[in-house]
Amino acid sequence: MKSLQLAVMSAAVLTAGSLFAQDLKALEEHVTFQISFEGSVEVDRAEGEIKLQQGKHEDVQSGYSYVEGVKGKALYNTDPRGHVRRYLMKDNINFDLPGTVSLWVKPVAWKKLTPDSPKQKNGRYNTITTPFFMTGWCRTGYIVLERACPEFLNRPEQVRLLFPAFKNIRSYYSKEFKWEDNKWYHIVMTWSGYNYTVYINGEVVLAAAHKEKLKQSDMHKNFEVRPNPGMTLDEFTIYNKALTPAEIKALYNSMKK
Repeated sequence: MKSLQLAVMSAAVLTAGSLFAQDLKALEEHVTFQISFEGSVEVDRAEGEIKLQQGKHEDVQSGYSYVEGVKGKALYNTDPRGHVRRYLMKDNINFDLPGTVSLWVKPVAWKKLTPDSPKQKNGRYNTITTPFFMTGWCRTGYIVLERACPEFLNRPEQVRLLFPAFKNIRSYYSKEFKWEDNKWYHIVMTWSGYNYTVYINGEVVLAAAHKEKLKQSDMHKNFEVRPNPGMTLDEFTIYNKALTPAEIKALYNSMKK
């Protein structure tokens, strides 16, 4: 009887693992933009234009290096300029329809002065806010998902989701969230209709429900990939669906360190 129970349990584990792999494979069909940083900053796949609208590939030379990531290589930056790289939103990301942005980051020098800490004009280390994702600045509205830095904002360390310039749409803060240096974090933002949700390592840290729906026509034509100073960036991916909590958890579990 015990042997039969063990056999049933083993079969169930194998089936669950198979379904897990199938679910992740199915998600690949919904990828519209991806940079994996496998020794290059070139776009791996995209539904829209891959030509840089701002920035140059040769910018990512001095101060940048390719290090071990969550999957293959990742891009590590000690250049204080943190070159912004802008791509066209058209066909790559659409805020009029449900979608998801997913990326992995590892803080290396956010909180304390180390030999790798980016030097800034005032000589201090990296105590500015740290954007994870942005649409291009636009006077009618843009989106920013970032680390809210206590040294800069005089607030607890938090995740902040901003909607500057949009009428009747405000910004949102998570509860206090303490980042650890040299630890990987899976950051995901989903949107659908009026609702935006931010996950870190498979768990919801922030949820926003607007009174009005954002329109892509009100935004800049570009979005940004930001290899920020003092940070390692990996697996920047956009999906044309709002991933479910189970799918996000599965993505995190498939690559967590």
